[in-house]
Amino acid sequence: MKILGISYAHDSGACVIENGRILSSINEERLAKIKMKGGPPLLSIKEALRVAGTKPESIGLVAFADLRPRDFARRTYPLVARRVLRGLVRFPGIRTTRTKRRNLGIIRRFLESIGVNAEEKFVEHHLCHAASAYYTSGFEECLAVTSDGEGDSVSSTVSVCRDSEIHRVASTDVYHSAGMFYSSVTNALGFRINRHEGKIVGLAAYGNPDRVYGEIKDLLTLNKEELRIEGRIAKWYVKYGWRRVPDELRRICERNKREDVAAAFQKRLEDVLSGLVDAAARRFGLRRVALAGGVFANVKLNQRIHELESVDEVFVHPAMSDAGLHLGAALYASAELEREGAVKGTLQRLGHVYLGPEYSDREIEKALQGKGLEYEKHRNIERETASLISEGKVVARFNGRMEYGPRALGNRSILALPTDPSINDWLNKRLKRTEFMPFAPSILREHAAEFYKGIEGAEHTAEFMTITFDSTEKGWKEAPAVVHVDRTARPQFVPRNVNPSYRRIIEEVHGMTGLPVILNTSFNMHEAPIVCSPEDAVNSFLQGHLDALSIGRFLVRA
Repeated sequence: MKILGISYAHDSGACVIENGRILSSINEERLAKIKMKGGPPLLSIKEALRVAGTKPESIGLVAFADLRPRDFARRTYPLVARRVLRGLVRFPGIRTTRTKRRNLGIIRRFLESIGVNAEEKFVEHHLCHAASAYYTSGFEECLAVTSDGEGDSVSSTVSVCRDSEIHRVASTDVYHSAGMFYSSVTNALGFRINRHEGKIVGLAAYGNPDRVYGEIKDLLTLNKEELRIEGRIAKWYVKYGWRRVPDELRRICERNKREDVAAAFQKRLEDVLSGLVDAAARRFGLRRVALAGGVFANVKLNQRIHELESVDEVFVHPAMSDAGLHLGAALYASAELEREGAVKGTLQRLGHVYLGPEYSDREIEKALQGKGLEYEKHRNIERETASLISEGKVVARFNGRMEYGPRALGNRSILALPTDPSINDWLNKRLKRTEFMPFAPSILREHAAEFYKGIEGAEHTAEFMTITFDSTEKGWKEAPAVVHVDRTARPQFVPRNVNPSYRRIIEEVHGMTGLPVILNTSFNMHEAPIVCSPEDAVNSFLQGHLDALSIGRFLVRA
């Protein structure tokens, strides 16, 4: 049976799966060209069907992420009512329910217009997160932990997963959200919530957490007995919104350097979430952990969890944020059907995330001609690309199917040698990005242990650039441009037979320079989504003032 998965709130998207096999997955932002675009993903639905080669009438089930609007209301209103008497009344109740109903109505009418006539299933928000992690981890049994700002009034969950079933054993409501705790410092330091939390991770590496840690420690705590997070700061934001910074937090930021504040919040998040995972892993005797939810976009936190003595293996779903909800909904629905004997093979080890659209030479050439660009066509574009990189050039690469999730993993990437530590400053300026955000390395899988420490048990998730490792001496000496100031790096391990074209580029660079690693950052301008189409690639290349564009089999030199 073919299942259409749809999410229609924050960072919406759509996918098509069949017998647990993912045929396509794409988020609305890439097609609408608006970063983290939410609402009805009409463009994504149409594109997911096209990429999957699926006729609308062949869809047997539509799986929606998040509770049905009326079920959301039934869960949320009692939660709000208990706090009305305490003055905490701002939680989005009626307005959110109305928005969900309106968006759902738009999607239903669109599906009917294109010929999708299938049964519907609604999957609760954090169940979607847990499903996205568990069913793509390849773990037959594991602990699934989710954490984000909020979804269906829940902010974190712990589940025991075995025999393709997910059994939730603990949860934390929105009023104690670890995601809101981290977003609070994002907001207080002048960055944009739900967008720039990753910048706090980068900034934290420059600070000393001990200078501020004592002041913020009580803002987020862990109840180990109940496997529940307890926090104070989320309640304040639920009441007043994000426009005002709590007085307590404002005073902390005024008294201290922003780097030290960021470092303290980072350390507290790591302590509480790793403590939650550790307590649950020991209680249930599960040494494999699957993670999802926006909080686990925090790659330093993921490293801390991986390093726990109670954890042998860790897997972070590549689209760990709400961008992965549509796939989680589809996979959960598939697993239910599998238990009924209707489908099979839902629990699989995710092999790759090249699940979006790809474009023909003709479409690419048309985009190049449309901008009047001079170009060359090469039979061995990989060698030509590697040659430019080896000469010290910065090359934008557009090739094959677009990646699913927030990471560019070679097909929509900007590539360079990792040897110049000053590249972090000048390339970020070209791309109009924050200067303290580090670049990532793509490395041949068989050489990873030479450059990074403690990779055992996280090799699979490192294929998707979802975790940091401490760099070896060789790593920070030979590839300093992709090592952060704290001497960690967020690598992409590139194995054989997953993306042969991209791997050949790294192999060619290795042969030319002796380095089995290159710098890889996403192909986009600041605050714009990663490029999707040839037209996007050409426009972004011209704005970024890069040295060359390797696009399909074509090469454009600046």
